[in-house]
Amino acid sequence: MNNAHQAARRAIKQNKAAIPPQCLGESFGFGAEGAQYREEMQILLEDLVPGPGWQAKAQDLQELMVRYKGWLDGYVQLYGMRWSQ
Repeated sequence: MNNAHQAARRAIKQNKAAIPPQCLGESFGFGAEGAQYREEMQILLEDLVPGPGWQAKAQDLQELMVRYKGWLDGYVQLYGMRWSQ
């Protein structure tokens, strides 16, 4: 079992209101779908420069972040964790 899994199990057992940052990597099971979100977000961020069309690009990034947050919420709920307040 790797460190991310161990940290997550400790957080769950201790009923902590936080997800250890190391649990947000691919090694914790975010896999290809999580990597796809991160890659898409990185591309949008790199392309977000002042100039023509930047507002549409910012809107695309905001929509992606909403979809990513929804996906993360489902993942967090699946593992019985919760976001820190």
